[in-house]
Amino acid sequence: MVRQFDSTGKGAINFEEFESMMKDRVLNEIVSADDNIQKYRDMFLEADLDYSGYLSVDELYSVMLK
Repeated sequence: MVRQFDSTGKGAINFEEFESMMKDRVLNEIVSADDNIQKYRDMFLEADLDYSGYLSVDELYSVMLK
């Protein structure tokens, strides 16, 4: 992995190279987190049968079964 970002070929990376390496990884994690948040939001909205904005015990039970 270091070789991919080591522009000088010294076998080590400087801060700019490290920043470049981490940027893609962090962006991918943020996108994944956003996808997960949306998935959980959709699950909540599906379980909130009375559209109250809260999950009753029964609603929570039904979503946990899924």
